[in-house]
Amino acid sequence: MGSCHHAICECGFKTSIRVGGSMRTYKENSTFPCYCEKCGMVEINVANVVLECPECESLNVIPYGDFAISEPTEKWPMIQWGHFKAPGKGNLCPTCKKKTMAFSGSYLMFD
Repeated sequence: MGSCHHAICECGFKTSIRVGGSMRTYKENSTFPCYCEKCGMVEINVANVVLECPECESLNVIPYGDFAISEPTEKWPMIQWGHFKAPGKGNLCPTCKKKTMAFSGSYLMFD
């Protein structure tokens, strides 16, 4: 089952993201937010073996939750799909480049 979340930063950045996939297609198409140095935050199909930016095709992407771009401050992750996990607070904002972006709890579930 997939879910939709908001990513919000105190600098004014705000977007919606999808996490996971549907019951029919999750093995071929499951998304998780990642950071691409060129494109910013992107939803990457983590069902693929190779993580690639869907916009510029760069292989230099980092999933949120990686210590390079996230500082876990909570015991439990806010967003999770398989082994991909990201905290609610302390994530790198693609706009201001500070670790002040937060993920909300899910506001929509899909299957």
